[in-house]
Amino acid sequence: MNNFIGINGDGEFVLYINDEEVDRIQFTQEKRAAIEFNITDDLDNQTSLFIPGENVTFRIVLENFSPSNE
Repeated sequence: MNNFIGINGDGEFVLYINDEEVDRIQFTQEKRAAIEFNITDDLDNQTSLFIPGENVTFRIVLENFSPSNE
């Protein structure tokens, strides 16, 4: 995935698995490192989410975003 530097502001990227929040990463306009979710531990702790024959939904949501004035 390419780093997208077009978001100017502060906020959080939130990872949901089957509508349950499993990770949250904050960012600021000064901190422009690539956002990476390491879901290995999350998947190990969420084995009840994985039922044979059922769907698993992953969503990444932008929350609490405040655009910069620049």
